[in-house]
Amino acid sequence: MVARYEDETGIRFENERFYRAYAAFSLAVVWEDFHRERIETGAESDWEPHIDYMLMIAESIATGEFPL
Repeated sequence: MVARYEDETGIRFENERFYRAYAAFSLAVVWEDFHRERIETGAESDWEPHIDYMLMIAESIATGEFPL
């Protein structure tokens, strides 16, 4: 997909680690909102472990521990 993007736009894709970490963090933010909404309505939420996991993935990508 990256090669196709580069071929069609003529723009070189750089900073892959940043964009992957940002995507993981953004997903954690969305899941956090699902969790918040359930808690505020008085329902039980099982989103917290998913949020923690995705934040761990985002951090490991950003620090270079997670191979790309």
